[in-house]
Amino acid sequence: MAYKLIIFMVVILTLTTALPVLSLPFVVFHGIGDTCANVEEFIQTLESETGNHGQCIPLGETAQDSAFVPIMDQVTLACQKVKELDELKNGYNLIGLSQGSLISRGLIEFCDDAPPVKNFLSIGGPQAGLAGAPNCSSNPICAILDDLLNLLPVYSSLIQGMVAPSNYMKIPTKIDAYLRGCKFLPYANNEIPGLKNDTYVERFASLHKLVLVMFEEDTMIVPKDSSWFGYYANGSTDTLLPFNETTLYKEDLIGLKTLHEAGKVTFKKAPGGHLNYSDDLYEMVLPFVKDDDEFDVQIAVA
Repeated sequence: MAYKLIIFMVVILTLTTALPVLSLPFVVFHGIGDTCANVEEFIQTLESETGNHGQCIPLGETAQDSAFVPIMDQVTLACQKVKELDELKNGYNLIGLSQGSLISRGLIEFCDDAPPVKNFLSIGGPQAGLAGAPNCSSNPICAILDDLLNLLPVYSSLIQGMVAPSNYMKIPTKIDAYLRGCKFLPYANNEIPGLKNDTYVERFASLHKLVLVMFEEDTMIVPKDSSWFGYYANGSTDTLLPFNETTLYKEDLIGLKTLHEAGKVTFKKAPGGHLNYSDDLYEMVLPFVKDDDEFDVQIAVA
């Protein structure tokens, strides 16, 4: 009998040692006016530090596409592409950079029969919206966008159909117009009265981890607290509400409150301006891109 126990233990030990270590791939969506080529170094650094395979999924042929193709169309394309990638079928970690964070959230909420997202990292993402045109005049594409958004009615069908950032601009003094005319964010945030979609809540609340990175000197995302789901009170450009005092949180419109109360949300502050790829940023991101079994569920405000 004793020899059978020994054989059994040897078999179990052999099988356990032979089991592959869980290695989750990761996907990156870049920001506005950018291309996958420009985030290759970011991906390579994460790959070399984690041993996990990563890739940026292009949502257009040029940098202009991210600026002038409506966000919902970009989300639809992202949904199609992730479902075509066999290596993602068992799950993956998702990283959104700036506007790419909203593409990522749209993918999580709207994409039917998609491979599961384990951890979602929103880096400098305007999750609660933009109160005005993005301040990015150093980028020629953004400069054109600034002019269009400042000269023409932001919630008109014309602008909503041709200027991507208009789809997540939430002007605090024009909330009624925002709810009527904005073609992406009110739906992603489940803000339209009578149209709350519980499926979006379930999908977002199913994340293992939600990591929200805000840049301390961000002037492109206004308010910068939008990266943490903080935003201005309706009707005001002075009263800034932290994430847990917003209606989106208190009424749990997308599952943020559920995730937070479960200890699955991590808030991080990164030094520098918008999308500053510092060593500090990599240190914040790396633990959540590593193998999923190594994560501890916790909330940390840095």
